[in-house]
Amino acid sequence: MTVKMESMIVKEEIPAWALSMIINGDESGLPEADRVAVQAWVDFWAEKRAESWHVSVPNDAEPHFCNRPAIGLPCDCLTCEIVMMNVTIKR
Repeated sequence: MTVKMESMIVKEEIPAWALSMIINGDESGLPEADRVAVQAWVDFWAEKRAESWHVSVPNDAEPHFCNRPAIGLPCDCLTCEIVMMNVTIKR
């Protein structure tokens, strides 16, 4: 049996206000327009056909102003890593 694991890491500037929904699924406190924008971003990554993906926030990450965030308008963001993994098993 052969197991092949492929992974890819992409860095994104993600708004601090969006992380609770992305990481924990907590939409509370977000306006409808922001929920829709975050969901569109999540759907975009889900369509990349990775079997598994998650957002990782480094322990030393601090919010910083970003004029081109991954979601929405300029705001305080954190540089996060999107880790995508695919596993292929051949017998």
